[in-house]
Amino acid sequence: MGNGIGNATVILNIHLVNGSKITLNTTTSSDGTATFERTPTISVKNILADVIYKNKSKKNIPIENYDKQEITMDILLEIAGIPFSILETILIIGIPSIIISVGYYYYKKQLERKEMERILEERLVAGVGYEIPTPEEIFGKESLIDKIKHRISTIFEKAEEEEEEEGEWEPFG
Repeated sequence: MGNGIGNATVILNIHLVNGSKITLNTTTSSDGTATFERTPTISVKNILADVIYKNKSKKNIPIENYDKQEITMDILLEIAGIPFSILETILIIGIPSIIISVGYYYYKKQLERKEMERILEERLVAGVGYEIPTPEEIFGKESLIDKIKHRISTIFEKAEEEEEEEGEWEPFG
């Protein structure tokens, strides 16, 4: 980011006041600089630049400063000679990450389902019946909702204890 792009094609379309057009081409150096020599500055109506780099292009960029004009292109990285914009890079990284995350989630759910089936089968064989065990019985951990319920009940119990203690206190007794 912030580096010049070498070997990009820069085309200047110089529109003159009399209606004619001059087109100049050059290629950027390794530091991303394009230099045009002997460009007309008299009787110029406007100058528009086109920058082309591999599969990316930026067209009809108005050139306002004839001495030096900086043009930026949306290229974040290049993989195997193919330039990618910021959005394309996010998509290249983001979509596979989402797919992997969703796949992992369903894989874990499948493992839990298989474990439930195994436990139910063991209970059936042992003659316990089809009573469905809770997730805590199977996995030995408290669910998030149970943790929240426990925390809330603890808070209310402490508040009730404090109220009872306050009721017994007599300032003038």
